Amino acid sequence: MKKIILIIIALLAAALLVCVLPLPSGASKTVDGVWLHESGAEEPITISLDGTLYRYLLRGCKWSGVLKIPGVIEMKNDEKIEFAVMRAVDGIYQASVFAYDRALNRFRVYGYLFFDKDMNTVVFDLEEHIGGVIAAPATNADEAKALIDALPFGGIVPDGLA
Repeated sequence: MKKIILIIIALLAAALLVCVLPLPSGASKTVDGVWLHESGAEEPITISLDGTLYRYLLRGCKWSGVLKIPGVIEMKNDEKIEFAVMRAVDGIYQASVFAYDRALNRFRVYGYLFFDKDMNTVVFDLEEHIGGVIAAPATNADEAKALIDALPFGGIVPDGLA
């Protein structure tokens, strides 16, 4: 009888560990896209993600690493951005992107990031102090708008770009 109880306890402990421990996977991508400015202008841009995506069985996922978007997010060598996925709909994840600035002792908020599980498609709805939307992979405004329109979260195209 004691063996059965020990086996049940061991199985419960193993199940708990599987639910709590993340399944890390490398998430390094560089994608070319288009920055749709709120003024209506468009600009080619490159998004570089180099980090680790941690997938949890019951808690969604978290990404940690370096996110570089020239002219938008310039990170110091030792600085890392972490974002926790807030929700996933139809295979597209949504996350709030921010970094802690040690020099200013505060968080810097960049906007909302939408991406598929392999980070092949990335849409970045930038905060007002930056402005606009970045969509990748895209080579022109029409391709960028098509990616944005395909999001299951509703339209995020700024009024001047619709």
